[in-house]
Formats: sequence, structure tokens, C-alpha cells
Amino acid sequence: PVVTVRLPADVPLQVVWGGDHLETNRHAVVPDQRWAYDFVVAPYFSGSSRLEDYGCYGVTVGAPSAGLVTIAHDGEPDAVPGVISNNMPAPEGNYVVIQLETGTYLLIAHLKPGSVAVEPGQRVEEGQPIGQCGNSGNTSEPHIHIHHQRQDPAVYPLNYAEGLPLFFRDH
Repeated sequence: PVVTVRLPADVPLQVVWGGDHLETNRHAVVPDQRWAYDFVVAPYFSGSSRLEDYGCYGVTVGAPSAGLVTIAHDGEPDAVPGVISNNMPAPEGNYVVIQLETGTYLLIAHLKPGSVAVEPGQRVEEGQPIGQCGNSGNTSEPHIHIHHQRQDPAVYPLNYAEGLPLFFRDH
């Protein structure tokens, strides 16, 4: 199923990777992230090692759609920005998974440590705060990662599910 959702934040966002082609989305090489998006907020790509020098850091992340929270993981530290972290044990960092009415899943990743504001089993409404943008997981600077997949991320590890089309409205 194709889903169209709201943007994950109420500030001007810039897509740095997104869509279903390798030219515009470096994530497209793995099946579950074929339609992944990475959003940043100006200033970005500064090369600074200070989290506060990135506009996205600390921005409230809202649920892109109503649904059921199936995973809410917190406790991963932020990485130093400006350096690719290569955090393979916890590539999503702090993240939330929302099961949609379609039975498919949205995964929102790289949240700030201590900011995850929802729990598994909780129903969220569109726009409800779920955390803050951070730099946790396998990341090079603060950004909001989101992708849509068919299989449950609790059963299928990252990179092994079927990615599904994801579109955004009202922008």
C-alpha cells in the first residue's frame, strides 16, 4: 500500500535523501528503505562537531499519521556530528515505529536521547509529539529519518523488509 502522511515536524524541512532512486536516496540500495527520507533543518552540513550548530537538533518530531506504537526505543547516545558514526549495533538509534491502519509500518529514527515520548501499545494521533530530533544511531548529523515498510520491524531486522511508497501532503 502507498501512504500519504504529514511531514514529521512543523518547521521548514529540507530533504537531503529521498525517493526510490539511488541518485536521490542513498538508502534505496536496501529493500526496506527504498522510499526512505532524511529531513534536515537549516543550518545543516556545517561540519561542526557541536550538536547545537544544526537546526534540526531538538526539533519536536510529530507522528506523521495516526496509528499504534509498536516500538519505542530510547537510551542510545547521540553521535558526534560531522563524522559518520557507523553505529552498526543500533543503526536506528532512538526510534519509534507506528503501525498504520493499512497494517504497514512507519519507522522514525535518530531521535534525541531521553526524548522518546510514547510507549509500545499506545495509540498516537497525527501530529502528536513522539520525540525530538537527535543524532543517535548510524548518522553523520542531526536529521529525521523516516521510511514505510510492509513487515513488522520487531520481526524483520533493518534492511530485510519490503519498503513501500511514502508521500507527504500539505507542503
